[in-house]
Amino acid sequence: MIISYLKQKTNEKGSASIEFLAMIPFVFLLMVMLWQFLIGAYALITAQSAANEAAKVYSTTENQAEAASAASKIVDATGDSIKLNNSRTFISSGSDKQFTSSVGVDLELVFLPSELFSGGTPTIPINVDVSSRVIK
Repeated sequence: MIISYLKQKTNEKGSASIEFLAMIPFVFLLMVMLWQFLIGAYALITAQSAANEAAKVYSTTENQAEAASAASKIVDATGDSIKLNNSRTFISSGSDKQFTSSVGVDLELVFLPSELFSGGTPTIPINVDVSSRVIK
C-alpha cells in the first residue's frame, strides 16, 4: 500500500504541459523585447540615412530647407513609430565650407500602452550628426 502511494506521488504525467503553459508569458515578453530592439536598430539606421541625405543635399545646394525636406522624406517613409523631430534637425555651418548635419528622430515604444502614461506613448530620442563640406 505504501509503495502504490509513492508511485502515485512520483507520477509526472502532465507536468510538461503545465511547465510549457507557465513559460508562454515569458517567451512572449522576450519576443516583444526583441522586436522593440530591432525597431530601435532600424530607427538608428533610418536616422543615419536621413542625416547623410541632408548632408548630401546641403553640400550641393547650400539650402537648409531642401536638406530638411530630404531628411523628412527618408524618415516619413519608415512608418508611424519613427518620427522626425524638427527641433533637433538642423544644419550648423562652420569655417571653410565645413558644416554639420544633425537629425533627430523619436522612436515610440509601441508595445507600451499609451493609457498608462499621461503624455501619450513614451519615446526614445535618437540624434545623429554628419560632418561634411560644401562642394561649390
